Amino acid sequence: YKGEIGFLTYYVLPLAAKLDTCGVFGVTSDEFRIYASENLKEWTERGEEMVKKYVAKYEENAEKQETAPPRQTSSMVNFTNTGTIEEEEEGEDGTVEEYENEP
Repeated sequence: YKGEIGFLTYYVLPLAAKLDTCGVFGVTSDEFRIYASENLKEWTERGEEMVKKYVAKYEENAEKQETAPPRQTSSMVNFTNTGTIEEEEEGEDGTVEEYENEP
């Protein structure tokens, strides 16, 4: 969470202040600065607590996956902007193989 506080403090807030100063986005420039300040305040007040909750949830899910039965294979289809259909096959070990079919 400290990385988020640093990112907001040293990157987002100065950028939002510059946007507000130059007025490139008109009235909304001030809103960016206000929202960035509110986000920083929330991360400062609740960030550590929230990250601890996320980590606990992640660890809980990891434990469940360790005791879960093996996953069945699934087939997923991705439509790309190239006009081809890419199919992905996920094996039991979690690896994904891709191959293309013409539409």
